[in-house]
Amino acid sequence: MRKTTKIIFSIFVLLMVFSAVPFFVAAQGGTPVDVPNSDTYQGQLQANMQYEFQFRQRTRLRINANVSLEMNISCDAMDIGDKIFELEVEAENDMTMHMVCKRDMDQLGLMNGNTYQIRHRHQHRYLEGFAVSIECNGTFTKATMRIQATNQNRDGTWAYYDEVSEEWIPEQTHLRDGYLEVETDHFSTWTVLVPDTSMAWVGIVLGVVIGAVVLVGVIVYYKRKR
Repeated sequence: MRKTTKIIFSIFVLLMVFSAVPFFVAAQGGTPVDVPNSDTYQGQLQANMQYEFQFRQRTRLRINANVSLEMNISCDAMDIGDKIFELEVEAENDMTMHMVCKRDMDQLGLMNGNTYQIRHRHQHRYLEGFAVSIECNGTFTKATMRIQATNQNRDGTWAYYDEVSEEWIPEQTHLRDGYLEVETDHFSTWTVLVPDTSMAWVGIVLGVVIGAVVLVGVIVYYKRKR
């Protein structure tokens, strides 16, 4: 009888443990906010809570701040597709924030596949298919942005658009836990640019061709000399 009671008690404990697992898994992902039929969201985000927005079952935006945010989001999820973007903000006072996420930004000439000469770097190409413009009415001490790393963007760098110089300015980017991460103390339009390797391949091919021509020339020269 005691053995049966122990078995029943053990089964009960295991059921309690397994029933709690989905709760903890869901808590790690933050508070889900599904936006299935719209490209916009407006609402209040509480301080010290992570929210995970999913627009049209595609683009996911994870937002977390240590202050309350009055949030206005526009996300062109149909064009962006399946992307994961994270934003963490540290500030002293509550803020109102406007965020626009798009695949291309025509007014800045940001088009998929285009190449750009970014400051102090070689040419880079826009292949990410995700750009974010953020404005807020308050000041903050630090913001961290992350986007899910892929084979295509793994060597990329976060860059923001300087409207005065009309150029893309790269910022130090780290690959951490499967995400490309950047820290900043200001908001503007940000995206990820990857090194343009097409010119490197042209240089390699040209070098091989020149080497082959020189080699043939040397061979012909020595044959004639003989």
